[in-house]
Amino acid sequence: MTMWTAAISALAAIVGILLGGAVRAMENASARKRDAESLLAALVAEVEALVRLMDHRQFLDGILQCGLDAKAMVEGGRGQEEAGFMTISLKHNYFSIYEASVGKIGTIHPYMADRITRFYTYVKAVSENYDPSSPFQNGLTAGAAVQVVESDLQLLHTALMLGRHIATFHNMAPPPGIIDPFVQHAAQEPAMPADAAQPSLSDQGKA
Repeated sequence: MTMWTAAISALAAIVGILLGGAVRAMENASARKRDAESLLAALVAEVEALVRLMDHRQFLDGILQCGLDAKAMVEGGRGQEEAGFMTISLKHNYFSIYEASVGKIGTIHPYMADRITRFYTYVKAVSENYDPSSPFQNGLTAGAAVQVVESDLQLLHTALMLGRHIATFHNMAPPPGIIDPFVQHAAQEPAMPADAAQPSLSDQGKA
């Protein structure tokens, strides 16, 4: 009887350990899920704010006008002259949530992490060109500026499309009917419908 009692006690202890471990694992998984959901909500809010800011301040139109001014200089035979451009002085860090969370991006869904990372990469790449201290502001010829601005227009247009898509990330899984600006073949993923014509310097003045 004593032997059976000891065996039952040992078994109960083992089961208790296993159950305790399972409970702790579930609690940890639940905590990670809550952290990931909070991170996603914060990133989505920051992205939405950036998109609204860029729309309100008409960054795309401003950059387009810079390119048109440079293009006019080139067409007027002044392509080797220095071109003056607008500056975007970012005194406030509009990327603070993303920068503080780079090491945790992997905790959210890979599809969402990929799109969010692309958005910030593109926006930061463009904004750096228009910072007052950027080499882009010092001695760039009109001819070179036309090429830089054309690239920036494509990046910023894509970033705005991504930002509006990211605004739909209110749950921890991609929304149904994925909208993706990078996929052209519906057999792979549903492609993003045309939001607006992508601005291009070559399209101006064709009417």
